[in-house]
Amino acid sequence: MGLFIVGGIISYSYDNFFISHKPEILLDHSLLFLTLNTLVISTIVFGLVIFYVSRSQVAQKEAQRINDELQKLSAQLKKKNQQLATTQNELRDSNLKLEEAKANLERINEKQQHINHLLMKEKGYLGQGDKMDSE
Repeated sequence: MGLFIVGGIISYSYDNFFISHKPEILLDHSLLFLTLNTLVISTIVFGLVIFYVSRSQVAQKEAQRINDELQKLSAQLKKKNQQLATTQNELRDSNLKLEEAKANLERINEKQQHINHLLMKEKGYLGQGDKMDSE
Protein backbone atom coordinates (compact mmCIF):
# COMPACT_ATOMS: atom_id res chain seq x y z
CA MET A 1 0.00 0.00 0.00
CA GLY A 2 2.84 2.36 0.90
CA LEU A 3 4.64 1.63 -2.38
CA PHE A 4 1.48 2.42 -4.31
CA ILE A 5 1.17 5.80 -2.59
CA VAL A 6 4.87 6.59 -3.16
CA GLY A 7 4.53 5.58 -6.82
CA GLY A 8 1.47 7.82 -7.18
CA ILE A 9 3.34 10.79 -5.70
CA ILE A 10 6.36 10.23 -7.99
CA SER A 11 4.11 9.84 -10.99
CA TYR A 12 2.27 13.07 -10.17
CA SER A 13 5.50 15.03 -9.69
CA TYR A 14 6.94 13.88 -13.07
CA ASP A 15 3.62 14.06 -14.91
CA ASN A 16 4.68 16.92 -17.24
CA PHE A 17 7.89 15.10 -18.14
CA PHE A 18 6.02 11.89 -19.00
CA ILE A 19 3.44 13.74 -21.12
CA SER A 20 6.12 15.54 -23.18
CA HIS A 21 7.94 12.26 -23.99
CA LYS A 22 4.98 10.00 -24.72
CA PRO A 23 5.16 7.77 -27.79
CA GLU A 24 2.64 7.89 -30.59
CA ILE A 25 -0.21 5.45 -30.27
CA LEU A 26 -0.23 2.54 -32.66
CA LEU A 27 -3.91 1.62 -33.14
CA ASP A 28 -3.30 -2.00 -34.11
CA HIS A 29 -1.12 -2.70 -31.12
CA SER A 30 -3.24 -0.62 -28.76
CA LEU A 31 -6.40 -2.54 -29.64
CA LEU A 32 -4.57 -5.84 -29.23
CA PHE A 33 -3.20 -4.84 -25.82
CA LEU A 34 -6.61 -3.50 -24.74
CA THR A 35 -8.20 -6.79 -25.71
CA LEU A 36 -5.47 -8.83 -23.99
CA ASN A 37 -5.65 -6.65 -20.91
CA THR A 38 -9.45 -7.00 -20.69
CA LEU A 39 -9.26 -10.73 -21.31
CA VAL A 40 -6.52 -11.33 -18.71
CA ILE A 41 -8.19 -9.17 -16.05
CA SER A 42 -11.59 -10.78 -16.71
CA THR A 43 -10.02 -14.24 -16.49
CA ILE A 44 -8.29 -13.35 -13.22
CA VAL A 45 -11.49 -11.90 -11.74
CA PHE A 46 -13.51 -14.92 -12.91
CA GLY A 47 -10.91 -17.31 -11.45
CA LEU A 48 -10.91 -15.45 -8.15
CA VAL A 49 -14.71 -15.53 -8.02
CA ILE A 50 -14.70 -19.28 -8.70
CA PHE A 51 -12.02 -19.76 -6.06
CA TYR A 52 -14.00 -17.67 -3.55
CA VAL A 53 -17.22 -19.57 -4.25
CA SER A 54 -15.53 -22.97 -3.96
CA ARG A 55 -13.75 -22.01 -0.71
CA SER A 56 -17.01 -20.58 0.60
CA GLN A 57 -18.79 -23.86 -0.16
CA VAL A 58 -16.02 -25.86 1.53
CA ALA A 59 -16.22 -23.58 4.56
CA GLN A 60 -20.01 -23.94 4.70
CA LYS A 61 -19.78 -27.74 4.47
CA GLU A 62 -17.15 -27.78 7.22
CA ALA A 63 -19.26 -25.48 9.37
CA GLN A 64 -22.31 -27.72 8.82
CA ARG A 65 -20.30 -30.82 9.70
CA ILE A 66 -19.00 -29.19 12.88
CA ASN A 67 -22.50 -27.97 13.73
CA ASP A 68 -23.92 -31.48 13.28
CA GLU A 69 -21.16 -32.90 15.45
CA LEU A 70 -21.83 -30.28 18.12
CA GLN A 71 -25.54 -31.09 18.08
CA LYS A 72 -24.76 -34.79 18.43
CA LEU A 73 -22.36 -34.10 21.31
CA SER A 74 -24.94 -31.81 22.92
CA ALA A 75 -27.55 -34.57 22.75
CA GLN A 76 -25.07 -37.04 24.25
CA LEU A 77 -24.24 -34.56 26.99
CA LYS A 78 -27.94 -34.11 27.83
CA LYS A 79 -28.36 -37.88 27.96
CA LYS A 80 -25.31 -38.24 30.22
CA ASN A 81 -26.60 -35.43 32.46
CA GLN A 82 -29.94 -37.23 32.78
CA GLN A 83 -28.13 -40.47 33.62
CA LEU A 84 -26.03 -38.61 36.17
CA ALA A 85 -29.11 -37.07 37.77
CA THR A 86 -30.79 -40.49 37.92
CA THR A 87 -27.65 -42.06 39.41
CA GLN A 88 -27.38 -39.27 41.97
CA ASN A 89 -31.01 -39.77 43.00
CA GLU A 90 -30.47 -43.51 43.30
CA LEU A 91 -27.30 -42.91 45.33
CA ARG A 92 -29.13 -40.48 47.61
CA ASP A 93 -31.91 -43.05 48.14
CA SER A 94 -29.34 -45.77 48.81
CA ASN A 95 -27.55 -43.55 51.34
CA LEU A 96 -30.84 -42.90 53.14
CA LYS A 97 -31.57 -46.64 53.24
CA LEU A 98 -28.03 -47.28 54.47
CA GLU A 99 -28.47 -44.74 57.28
CA GLU A 100 -31.76 -46.37 58.25
CA ALA A 101 -30.14 -49.82 58.18
CA LYS A 102 -27.25 -48.51 60.30
CA ALA A 103 -29.67 -47.06 62.85
CA ASN A 104 -31.61 -50.35 62.92
CA LEU A 105 -28.37 -52.31 63.31
CA GLU A 106 -27.30 -50.08 66.21
CA ARG A 107 -30.69 -50.63 67.92
CA ILE A 108 -30.40 -54.38 67.33
CA ASN A 109 -26.83 -54.33 68.68
CA GLU A 110 -27.96 -52.46 71.81
CA LYS A 111 -30.81 -54.95 72.35
CA GLN A 112 -28.41 -57.87 71.82
CA GLN A 113 -25.96 -56.42 74.34
CA HIS A 114 -28.79 -55.93 76.82
CA ILE A 115 -29.98 -59.51 76.28
CA ASN A 116 -26.42 -60.81 76.64
CA HIS A 117 -26.04 -58.84 79.84
CA LEU A 118 -29.28 -60.23 81.21
CA LEU A 119 -28.27 -63.78 80.27
CA MET A 120 -24.86 -63.41 81.85
CA LYS A 121 -26.47 -61.96 84.96
CA GLU A 122 -28.97 -64.79 85.08
CA LYS A 123 -26.22 -67.38 84.73
CA GLY A 124 -24.29 -65.68 87.46
CA TYR A 125 -21.31 -64.58 85.42
CA LEU A 126 -21.79 -60.94 86.37
CA GLY A 127 -21.44 -59.64 89.88
CA GLN A 128 -23.08 -56.75 91.65
CA GLY A 129 -20.32 -54.20 90.80
CA ASP A 130 -20.20 -54.68 87.02
CA LYS A 131 -20.73 -51.76 84.75
CA MET A 132 -23.64 -53.13 82.76
CA ASP A 133 -25.43 -54.19 85.90
CA SER A 134 -26.45 -50.64 86.63
CA GLU A 135 -28.42 -50.33 83.39
